[in-house]
Amino acid sequence: LSLHGKRYFHTWSRLAKTAEARSSVLMLQNPVNWEAGQEVVIVTSAIKDSIEYHQNEVRTVRAVHTSPPSGVGAIVYLTEPVDYSHIANSNYQVEVGLLTRTVKVQGSE
Repeated sequence: LSLHGKRYFHTWSRLAKTAEARSSVLMLQNPVNWEAGQEVVIVTSAIKDSIEYHQNEVRTVRAVHTSPPSGVGAIVYLTEPVDYSHIANSNYQVEVGLLTRTVKVQGSE
C-alpha cells in the first residue's frame, strides 16, 4: 500500500490585513501554494465564545496571488465573499486553515 500526495505549505496562516464582511479577498501573513477549488476555513474573531457568536466560515479558493505587496505572504481570492469581518490587528490576527488535501492511495495489485 502506498500513499502519495502533494505537500501544501503552509497549511494555515494568519490574516495580514482585516477581511471585511462581503470581501472575497484574504491577505495572509505567509506564502502558500494553495490551489483553486480547495476549501479553507476562516476562524471567527467574535469576542464571546458562544454558539450565538459562531462566525467560522468555510469558503472555496478561486485563485492565489503569490507575489503580493510587502508585508503580505499571499493573497487568496475566494469564490464567494465572507459573511463576517475577520480581524487582523497588532493584538490579534484570525487564522485561516487549508481544509482540502490531495492523497492517492495505491495498492500493489
